[in-house]
Amino acid sequence: MSIASKPGEATLADLLRTDIVATANHAGQPVHLVVEVSRTGHSSDVHRAARRAATLTAAGLPAIGLVACQGDCAMMGSLA
Repeated sequence: MSIASKPGEATLADLLRTDIVATANHAGQPVHLVVEVSRTGHSSDVHRAARRAATLTAAGLPAIGLVACQGDCAMMGSLA
């Protein structure tokens, strides 16, 4: 698999701060799960997971951003 576009140094540094990256199989194709682990689940966590997933997707690696949080994460439903 080749990388479609090469992200910049700052973007790569951000991606390397991802809490968890896992690869799953969806409909016979690999998809990467970019997980932000958060105690509170603020909107910034959602945006961070989405941004990092978009970086992988832009590089030709299909990805989905997820947030795993503890406590009341109901407010995040409006951001999904």
